[in-house]
Amino acid sequence: MSLAALVLGLFDIWQRMVDLSTSRVSGNILEQVRSSSVTLHRLYAFGAKVLALYIGLGVLAWLASQLTLAARPAWQRYRYLLVVAWMALLYLCVGLANASLYPWSQTGLWSRVINDLLPQALPAYLVLTTLAAAALLGLVVHRLRHRLWTRNALRVTVWGVVAVAVAAIVRNMPASASDGEGAVAGRPNIIFIGVDSVRPGLVGEYGALGYAPSLSRFAQEGHRFADAVTPLARTYPSWMALLTGRRPARSGVRENLMPRAQVNVVTLADTLSAQGYQTLFATDEVRFSNIDTSYGFQKVLTPRVGASDFLLGNLNDLPLTNLLANTVVGKWLFPETYANRAAAVTYDPATFVKRLDAGVRRDDRPMFLAMHLTLPHWPYRWRADEDAVFSRTLDSAYAYLASVVETDRQFDSVMDLLQRKGLLENTLVVVFSDHGEGLNLPADNLVRSADRVSSVGVPVWSSGHGTSVLSSAQYQILMVARAYGIPGIHDSNGVHQRPVSIEDVAPTVLDLVGIKPQPGSLDGQSFAPVLRGAGNAEEKPGELRVRFTESAYSTPSLRQGAADEASLLAEGAQVFRINPETGWVEIRTDLWSELLAVRERAAIGPTQLLAAIPDAAPGASVFVLASRSGGAARRLTGPPQAGVDAEATALWDALHREYAGELGTPAP
Repeated sequence: MSLAALVLGLFDIWQRMVDLSTSRVSGNILEQVRSSSVTLHRLYAFGAKVLALYIGLGVLAWLASQLTLAARPAWQRYRYLLVVAWMALLYLCVGLANASLYPWSQTGLWSRVINDLLPQALPAYLVLTTLAAAALLGLVVHRLRHRLWTRNALRVTVWGVVAVAVAAIVRNMPASASDGEGAVAGRPNIIFIGVDSVRPGLVGEYGALGYAPSLSRFAQEGHRFADAVTPLARTYPSWMALLTGRRPARSGVRENLMPRAQVNVVTLADTLSAQGYQTLFATDEVRFSNIDTSYGFQKVLTPRVGASDFLLGNLNDLPLTNLLANTVVGKWLFPETYANRAAAVTYDPATFVKRLDAGVRRDDRPMFLAMHLTLPHWPYRWRADEDAVFSRTLDSAYAYLASVVETDRQFDSVMDLLQRKGLLENTLVVVFSDHGEGLNLPADNLVRSADRVSSVGVPVWSSGHGTSVLSSAQYQILMVARAYGIPGIHDSNGVHQRPVSIEDVAPTVLDLVGIKPQPGSLDGQSFAPVLRGAGNAEEKPGELRVRFTESAYSTPSLRQGAADEASLLAEGAQVFRINPETGWVEIRTDLWSELLAVRERAAIGPTQLLAAIPDAAPGASVFVLASRSGGAARRLTGPPQAGVDAEATALWDALHREYAGELGTPAP
């Protein structure tokens, strides 16, 4: 019995290892894994837990065989064969259930064939499980009828029933119950809800068509900033700009997965915690943004951070573990994959909401709750697209829209949760996207036509995010603020044309709660006056605000929009490393000068954008002045002529101040 269970468990693990340990990625990565005791310990623990589950399945098969023998004593000579038969039947039930409940599972392909032979309304796993349960019940009834119970048989039956009951309860019970309402303190609650990769156009005219009705309704009832950008279209640098009020070039946070020891910042969570706030951070994805309690949050609700998260997100795709993935047992056994969007095969958006419900506990302090929903991030997959609205295999744009639809439902559940917990009283809620998403559509870049690309002489990447400063779809973001019962702040004031950047959020919050920052400590500008009723007021008369954005390290497949997880892992393995002490994945700082040398930078004005693109010639940059409406783009070989185009001149000067020493001379 135990041997058969171990063989099945080892076979499933071996399948996943073969998928991950390709010749392209295994060498460098496995060497680093071996050097990290933290990562090795987590992988060994994972393997031990999986094997224990399969042994448990074997024990259940043995119990079933004992019931069979109690009903048919003449079958004693087949007792070992009975264990194997029951093990095969239970394993088949598990496999069919996995294929039906988790259609993206790679280990469910063999059983999906059988599943597809039955009507959709009657899954094969349900049929087979019902038959197996009926067989067990029949054995019990038969034994009772003939009054041939023995003490051992009764014990076996009782424990079998208990095991089935516990499994059913665990499968359907929530992770935890929610708490009651807490007191509302004098200072307002502050809630940030980040939604990964959402293009701002999806909230508005597209929202009216049904893609994002909940987000659109929130935007209509709050203050929406139509011209909002991020200074770097990657999650971690964008969140750091949000929390610190500093641009990446000033804070030094210019890539995902920066080594924690090199990130020396004071965050909004630090400041609010010192002022008596309860601070909490929650997200369903930590592979590229390692925010933990060291950033001022007293509590974090996230998957376990580290290289094990990268590996187990794919490795933990086994029929038996998948069935436990969204239960309290799965949360306890597999913290790397519970409520983790990186484990796309089993990720259920509702499970993250359950984690949030269980973890948010009110007390008499005001709350600063920051959360990030990451489902719209590539590869745009989750447990199941129940409505089958989009074909997610033909076009990535359709898959992206499907993920936005599902995230909108998740956002609605989050808002309901906040309402139930009394967190929408005396509260400011800021909903934003950390960056946009390029889908390789014609309007996704400012240099749209082939002849314009040829005339400016630079490549324009229109896929993903953080790959090109000329792709406005990547750095334009959603930004909406809504007040719930805060004195002096209008609940709703429509759409504002005032240009903002994500680093404006921290100074705005400090302004609203009455905390004065140190002079020169923030780059952002408070838009609290707009929330207090300044309407669509622009900057001071005669002031032209210049905002900035820059690209980040991008693999070739990411820039070209042809990425898959294996290629990204293979291409990125040379740039990132596993910290042997913490087990965290970090960018290699010894390559920092090389990474900066290929970085694009841009200054953004009201109507134009000036980009500096590294040229093939060392020490040179191609400067491109583009209309933000996509109407024109031209190459500059030097500073704009004074007095001819004041905006272009201001952009040139601002770009060289912001990135002093990093820009090359104009390429001819």
